[in-house]
Amino acid sequence: MCICVHPWLRFLLLKTIHKDLVGGVVILTVVCAAVGWGSGGSAWGLEVRMVRDGKADQTEAWAIVPKKDKPLPIVIFFHGSGGSLHGSARNLRGFVELGMTGVGMEYSQRSQAEFDAQFSDLLAWLKRQSWVNAEKIIWVGFSLGSQRMLSYLVTHPADKPAFLVRVAGGMVPELKEDAGGEGGTVANRALQAGTSKSEAPSPRPSPPVGARENQRWASGMPVWLLHGEHDRVFSLEDVRKVKGWLEAAGATVELEVLEGQKHAFKEDRGMVMRHVAERCAEFVLPTKGEVFNHELVATKLNSGGE
Repeated sequence: MCICVHPWLRFLLLKTIHKDLVGGVVILTVVCAAVGWGSGGSAWGLEVRMVRDGKADQTEAWAIVPKKDKPLPIVIFFHGSGGSLHGSARNLRGFVELGMTGVGMEYSQRSQAEFDAQFSDLLAWLKRQSWVNAEKIIWVGFSLGSQRMLSYLVTHPADKPAFLVRVAGGMVPELKEDAGGEGGTVANRALQAGTSKSEAPSPRPSPPVGARENQRWASGMPVWLLHGEHDRVFSLEDVRKVKGWLEAAGATVELEVLEGQKHAFKEDRGMVMRHVAERCAEFVLPTKGEVFNHELVATKLNSGGE
């Protein structure tokens, strides 16, 4: 098996190969050394190949783990449409530099069903690892990655993360309004709140599969929605609908709108992802006196970087 050498990860040395079996899925894990983390930091890397049902197709994933002597919080980051696992290396490094394990996967961009199988396998494998703090698993999705994660979440609510971060994500098919749906749920009332009597009633959404028996399945789950003011791919109107639905399901949701920003954030993309990494670190790590400057980063973004 070939080891990918990436300038941001710098995998250097193949140490061992593990073979595991999780729910009928063969997991091949390559343990590598990784160095070059800025100011003297170090980490070790895993290249994971998941083989389902003996098929030739394999799902590739990376886990970059800081060298610590205890289980660490995990940040699972999925890129947007047209992106790749290799292209996500810089983002994974940003999480690792702040003391969290960064995990990425070459997920299916063509099929939600394929993604669901891949993500389910990855989560099952992660929860079996001694270096994983299973109580502190964060999901971060950008654009299509955010869409895939939310679609999975509403159909697999038992797998909900400790913290859900959606960057430039919008409505998903599982939450789209359905005129034939049930009318009396908490979610329906929340989504229609604020509609004046003069307006025609909005179509009412059906509860998503997996959450129908428990309309409060997201109770206690914190969610952060980070969105550009001028995003033309996913409108702020749709994001606010998602916010209302998740709140109706019991989540605590914060919507942060970055003034003047479009969908991909262009030259500010690196600053946005640093903002995300620091917010995740602030959520799962004891501060011990460190000062995270994500609020300053957000201020700079909203003022045009000045």
